[in-house]
Parts: sequence; C-alpha cells; structure tokens
Amino acid sequence: YIGGYHFSGDDTEDVTGWRTRLDADVTPWLQAGARLQRDEERGSQGFLEVTLRFPTNAKASYRKHGLRARLDESPERDIDIVSGSVETAGAVAQPVMNVVTGAEQRVLHVNNQAAGGGNGTIENPYNTLAGAQAAMQAGDVVYVHAGDGTTTGQDNGMVIAANDIQLIGSGTNFTFDANRMSANRNLSGRVIASATTAPVITNTQVNGDGIVISADDVVISGITVDGANRDGIVIEASGGGASAQNVLVDDMTSINNRHGLVIHADNGGAASASVQNSSFTNNDQHGVVVLDETAGIFEVDLGGGALNSEGHNSITSNTFEDLAVDYDGQTLSAMNNWFGATPNIYRGTPFNENLLSHWLLDDNTGTSASDRVATNTANFVNNPAWVTTGHHNGALQFVRADADYIDGGDIANSDTGSQLTVSYWINADTLPATASHISKWEEVNTTMDNSWGIRASNADGTELFAFISEPVDTGNNYFYTSDADLTTGTWTMITMVYDGNGATNADRLKMYKNGTLLNGTFGGTIPATLHASSAPVVFGRQLTNAAAFATYYDGQADDIRIYNRAFTGAEIAELYNMSSVSTADTSGALSGPP
Repeated sequence: YIGGYHFSGDDTEDVTGWRTRLDADVTPWLQAGARLQRDEERGSQGFLEVTLRFPTNAKASYRKHGLRARLDESPERDIDIVSGSVETAGAVAQPVMNVVTGAEQRVLHVNNQAAGGGNGTIENPYNTLAGAQAAMQAGDVVYVHAGDGTTTGQDNGMVIAANDIQLIGSGTNFTFDANRMSANRNLSGRVIASATTAPVITNTQVNGDGIVISADDVVISGITVDGANRDGIVIEASGGGASAQNVLVDDMTSINNRHGLVIHADNGGAASASVQNSSFTNNDQHGVVVLDETAGIFEVDLGGGALNSEGHNSITSNTFEDLAVDYDGQTLSAMNNWFGATPNIYRGTPFNENLLSHWLLDDNTGTSASDRVATNTANFVNNPAWVTTGHHNGALQFVRADADYIDGGDIANSDTGSQLTVSYWINADTLPATASHISKWEEVNTTMDNSWGIRASNADGTELFAFISEPVDTGNNYFYTSDADLTTGTWTMITMVYDGNGATNADRLKMYKNGTLLNGTFGGTIPATLHASSAPVVFGRQLTNAAAFATYYDGQADDIRIYNRAFTGAEIAELYNMSSVSTADTSGALSGPP
C-alpha cells in the first residue's frame, strides 16, 4: 500500500508527506510487515512488525463469519501519536521583526479605561493617546482599544510625524502585515486582534485637528474621529522637503468636524494618499478636501486610481459640498463610492470660514443666482444674461445700457463688526469714466444709509475706489489707486480687505488685483467699525443716483464672495491661484451606503 497526505489549519503549520506499508502472510498464523513515512515536519519514521494469531489456524472467512471476521485482522497502528497537549520543552520564542527598521516590532497599546502610569504593553497600556504619542518611534504600531467608548484621554488629537507608523483601532481587524512585519513562519493576513467597537477620538483644543499625518508610509484604520475643533483627519506636506507620501486611510469614520478629511500639500511639499472603506459624513463644511497648492508630488486615490484604492467610501450629507477639489486642473479618481443621490462637488479651494455669501454664478439658468453657502439669493434686475464660459465655469453678462444688476438683499453681518473681505472676478467690455462694481450703499442718496462700496473710475487715472462709510458719510473716507491697470477682455480678480483694528488707514483698508497688493492714496479716515445699513448688497448697479456715480457695470462677472473677516495677503494669493477646473471621476457610484 502507498499513499500521500496533506494537512492544513489556521493555527498550525501545513504538513505534506507520503506513507507506504508492506504486509505478508508467512503462514496462516504468522504475518510480517514494514511501514515507512516521510514529511518535512517530522522527518522519516518507520518500524517493522510481526503478528501472531491464536489459535494457529487460518483466518476466519468473511463469507462464513461476515463482520466478525474483522476481529481476526492485524491491528493498524499510527507511527506517531498526536494528542491535545502542548509540548513546550525546548521551545524558543521568535520575535516578530519590523521589515523596515530591522528591529523587533513594537506595539503600543492605548486603553482609556486603564490605570495611569502605563508603559504601553497589552498588560499595562497607556490610558491616553498623548502617552503613546510621546513614546512613538518610526515603525511602531499604536493599537487603540475601544475603552469606555468616550473620548476621555483621547481628546487632544494625535500627531503622526514619524515614518512607517500604523495607528490601528479596535474597530477593524488588526492583521499581520507581511509588508511591514516578518516572523519565522508565514503569518501574512493572520488576525492578531479581531474587530470589536471602534474607539472614539477628538480634539477640543482651539484649531485642533483629530489626526494629523506629516510622515511617509503611515496607515490609519479602525477609529472614529468625532467633533474635532477643526478637521477630523489631515494629511499634510507644507513646504519644500516636507513629505506625507504613501498614506493609507482604511476603515475610518470622520464625523461632526469642520472637514472630515483634508489632503493638502503646498510650496513643493510631497503627499500621496489612498482612501478606502471609510465614512466622511455630517461634517460642518466638506466631507473630503483635496487641495494641491504648487506641490512637488501630489496624488490622491479615493477609488479606482493608481494607488489601488478600492473605494467603498461614504462621502455624503455634509453641510457644504461633500467633496472639494483643487487638484491643479487634474481629474481626481473617486470611483466606486457612495455620494448619496448625486455627487456634490465644489471645484476650488475651500475658503469657507466666515463666508457670508458666495455667488458662484454657475447656475446657467433662471432669473436669480443661488448662494453656495447661505440663502442670500441674488435676484436679477432688468436682464443680466447667463454665459457658459467664465473664470469659474459659467458667468453673468451685464449690459450698462440696460441697467443690469443683481440684488442679494440685506446680507446679515456684511455691515457689522470691524472686518470685511469682498472678492470678485470681472471681465469688462468697456471702461467708462465711472462704473460701480459691488456695494452696500444707499442708491437714492438722501438718508446716507451707506456702509461700503467699490467702483472703477477710468477718466482721471485713479481706476479703483473703495469706500468705508461712517454713520453720516456720502463717500468721504476712501482708498483710491492708479495701479489697477484694468483692461477690457481680460478676467481680473479684485479684492478689498477691511480691518478696522489697524492703527492707520493703510492698515485698515487694502485693495488687491490678481492677488497683488495695490499702492494708493487715502481720503478722510477709514473708520474702526462698519456702519450698519439697510441697503442691499448689489453688483453692477449704480453706486448712487447722483450724476457722477449713476453708472452701471458693463461686462461679465464671476465668483463673488463676501466674508466678515480680513483675509491675509497669502490667502488672497491662494484664492487667486486656485484651480477651478479640477474635476472628479465618480463613475461606478454605489447605489447605497457600503
């Protein structure tokens, strides 16, 4: 007889080998035999056997005795005996090694139910994330247990600035990753700790983010980030030499933050990230922000892209657009995800803080322009016309001879406090002696219910005026510049920044063209606070009905923004340089949450 065998199991080595047996009946009462087997685990084994039969007569007949004849057969014996006991004599512990560092793999445990003074072992874990962060070294695994289910000890966020870190929460299976760890046997994919309830972390500090990653080859998985003061998860490489590449976000949840996930690189920094099986919902602004500002290397894969993300993310039900993309004009791969009924995408840099009103002017239909972030609909007066091309997709065409303008109503907080930023794009068809752009100014010019306004003036070379009104003021406190150099047929971004906290006129009021500060001259004294006015915010309308200012704008306008905060010069430059033509490939969108 000869045969082969193969045994396999989850918690033992596979065994493959062969076995042979030779038996001979020497006489009716004497049998001789030999057995031999061989496999890699147990080597070669064999023995010889002799069997005597009493009484010494022939074997019983099956035909005559049936099954009872089996009592006369020679017994079969296994060569080796396998029992349920564990052999420990001579066993040698083999440490798991980190493939990158070559050192023993460290696992730092965090459990907010543990006593204080822990050392990060599973028997004596840290009871705060801060303890693990202070001890963390390149190549470490930080394993966060479910704990008591609250953010106790886990409310100051987590910064990962060392390479090759795995931040794993109990909300996912913790598996042996053969690309990062090695052992004396093949344990690839072996579950080290099974998934239970995900731990919850946050950051209650001012401008605090939940998890910040500024290093390479980082994996985060199995954690819920809930209610961080700013953003839930941030992957960032800011400045030349900074790098956050080959980051994997898998099986994460980020809710009730400002943005759920921000992936950002600027000024030569390098970032790349793959995001899958995660949820970014119910955040105050965007679910996911992808922002490339003159990065060195920048690649993001939300599904189906070059970084092998399988998608299956839930990116929906956020206050603003679910996905904001400024990807240097490229197409973001975001396939195989759940976006709700339809993908809601903003193409541009998400400057949303203190944004009172934003008329994208991309509607391309109807007799009003929707407000991207509020309910300040800009209603058409006379006949502004949609055009399908502009700085940011569509635009509005104003004809001065028709007295075209749009009326956004009395926008709350656009005339209170001490700070204001107004930014818009224009493409003038003509440059008359005077032409009003945008204002919150009384048209009838009787009760002086004025607050602020911007107009162009090309008759005397002064080109641009910005007005900040006092309670009784017909336009006595202003800034004007001869450096605007406005031309017809060219898209130009104009920005006014008012900050009444400044010590001088030049500190309080600034004008920018295409992100560059303009020199100019002041008249009167720029007040320290805005004057509240019941006048509506209008674009294109005459500033007042006084003959010198009773002129309307003639040309196209796009992307009109009003903030009750003062932008910095760097923010204005970033706003000017943002890409509004980036898009996302959302093909294969799921029909329901994954």
